[in-house]
Amino acid sequence: MLRLLLCHCFALVLAGILIYESLMWEAIAVLAFFGFIPTFLSRPQKNKLKSTDSSEDQPTIQPHQADHVSIPEALFSRDLVPLLNVCSDDLGNVLATQKSAVELLNNAFIDTNSLIDQQANCIHRLVETESDDSKYYSEVMRDFAAQTATTLDKFIESTIEMSASSMELLSKVNEIHDEMPEIAKALKDIDDIADQTNLLALNAAIEAARAGEAGRGFAVVADEVRSLSNRSSGFSIAIQSRLKKIQDQVSNLTKAMERLAAHDVTYIMESKKTMNSALQHIVNKAEADANITLELETLAKSLESAIYDATRALQFDDINSQNLTYTIEVLDFMGEQLSTVNDDSSDNIEHVLRDKLEIIKQRSQQKHNPVSQQNIESGDIDLF
Repeated sequence: MLRLLLCHCFALVLAGILIYESLMWEAIAVLAFFGFIPTFLSRPQKNKLKSTDSSEDQPTIQPHQADHVSIPEALFSRDLVPLLNVCSDDLGNVLATQKSAVELLNNAFIDTNSLIDQQANCIHRLVETESDDSKYYSEVMRDFAAQTATTLDKFIESTIEMSASSMELLSKVNEIHDEMPEIAKALKDIDDIADQTNLLALNAAIEAARAGEAGRGFAVVADEVRSLSNRSSGFSIAIQSRLKKIQDQVSNLTKAMERLAAHDVTYIMESKKTMNSALQHIVNKAEADANITLELETLAKSLESAIYDATRALQFDDINSQNLTYTIEVLDFMGEQLSTVNDDSSDNIEHVLRDKLEIIKQRSQQKHNPVSQQNIESGDIDLF
């Protein structure tokens, strides 16, 4: 019973020291380790009397001698020290596994962050123009739609003005066409005058011939008048021929002007509305793409921040590695110290355990746990 009590006291004191050093998990491990000691201490002793018959040959153990019962060396060297070594090896395996997993996670986060950057660059190249001003295609399409609408308005305005001018020109051509018959009638009158003049000149020539020598000069005048009358009649015929051609050309021009003026600008107006609607649809689609791009950029930044936080959270590997390394060193040192306990010290086990405890305390004071940070939410942490 004294041995059990001493082991429990030793475990509690050692766990108290570890808790004081902020080593909660190590303290729990020590308590768990020393929980096996009662099993070992409660085993039947090899020196127990083999039979009740031989009890008479052995000296009777007095009650005051119970505290001096021998502690077998196997309790520490064969059972407890190997158990500490196994725990130390297990912690080493945990440390190696943790380092490998953290390294794999860190590489995965780095690759993910790189892929996010590449995705953001692809999105920018998709929605931005190749010009130096780095304008979005939505802005370019909006400017293009505005310029196109302005051009269409000017075209329609010019078309309407041309239609109005064509109608006015058609009116003028119709007036000219209407004057052609009057001109032809005037030329007809000129022909009649020429014929009458020719007839008068002929009568004058006849009368001059009757007058004889006295009417010779008047006959010459009559001949000249007839010549002028014939020339006037020739000119009139030529003018009428040219006027006929002009009248035909004016008629053709009138028909062409009528066809031009007959074109309805309503089709152009409807086409303008259709084109404006299509351009507005393109602009809306481009603006929607730009908005989605902004949302993707926001999501990319949030994801990048989350990856940064996750990568920063991986710093627990460094903290836990130092904790585990320190715990392994403590367990190794405890194993070394406990392995020196032998049967020769069983008579003064309490003094020996107190000496070992003091050695462990001094060692803990000389070499503290290098990790004082218990969370990773504060402070600047360098990424791997």
